[in-house]
Amino acid sequence: LLHAVTFFRQNLLPVLNMMCASPSSTWGLPCRNRVLVVSVGFLLHVSIPAFGLPSITKLGTADLSMVETTPVLWKSKLLRFESVRTNYNGFTPRSSAVPDGIAYYRFRGVGDPQEITPPFGLYHAFGSAHVQPANVSASGQDTMWVFGVQTQHVSAGEQVQTFVDAFYSTDPALEKWIQMRALNLSWSGYPMTSFTAFNNAVTRKSDGGYTMAIELGKPSKIVGAGFTSVFAQTTSGDLLQGFQLLDPFQHVYTTSEYSACPTIRQFGDWFYVFTLFITGGGPPRWNLHEVVCGWSRLYRSMTCGLSKYRSETANARRVRCAIGHCMYAFLGGGM
Repeated sequence: LLHAVTFFRQNLLPVLNMMCASPSSTWGLPCRNRVLVVSVGFLLHVSIPAFGLPSITKLGTADLSMVETTPVLWKSKLLRFESVRTNYNGFTPRSSAVPDGIAYYRFRGVGDPQEITPPFGLYHAFGSAHVQPANVSASGQDTMWVFGVQTQHVSAGEQVQTFVDAFYSTDPALEKWIQMRALNLSWSGYPMTSFTAFNNAVTRKSDGGYTMAIELGKPSKIVGAGFTSVFAQTTSGDLLQGFQLLDPFQHVYTTSEYSACPTIRQFGDWFYVFTLFITGGGPPRWNLHEVVCGWSRLYRSMTCGLSKYRSETANARRVRCAIGHCMYAFLGGGM
């Protein structure tokens, strides 16, 4: 109730005063009808949680100097995947099993700070986690997947940040892991050595396959005004087969602005990408609206053919990006 009153006073009351002070020709409605329209909008706003859609509650600070994390549900327990950087200096001491100066991955129980898995994925950072349920896993078992890039040299002359590795485990305690190559970053005229990869995220598609968003810093002809996300897909539902990079000149967001740290999810027939966005030299902000439109257009051109790209762009922006419930469904509440 306090939230509703505050929202009304700060956001709607000034609008009502302005609307009723304006001549009827400005809004096309008498004052009482304008008040009715705004009031209905207000009721919809405060009623969204009552319709079963979740809201976000701030619970405090979970950690300091911790960067990439992914919340996952594993064996009915809420866990948080954590990518522990070399400069991590947060609430939980680094693992004594990992020498100083080496990055690694771990999982921890949410709400139980002492429940931490053994370290794995040494020399890797910029990670994300994805749970593959048994009914869609090639192994027929619940499988935890972690995708990330090797950022440190294990041996002299070794390439780093030019590929995405995967670590997977069917161990309920997440203590045993198998490592494999998930994606080699290369394209015609652009060898692996020309790429620099950072963050990533994976989502399962409605057809059973998977799509990965990868943040790139190089090459400049693909990235443009970095950082930029490109995309890769599997040819089947078997993640053991790895990913194939989509044409980075066609399937990219965005070459015109800084757009980093992607999270990708499919909701209905559309992909939604959530990124850290900096435009015009301004402060960083988390951006969903424009990225939804950008990827949705690219996805439609990818599946429907480039001939439909121009005719569907405007409708995609108006119809898909203006629907508030899609943003609530994706983010778990309002931003």
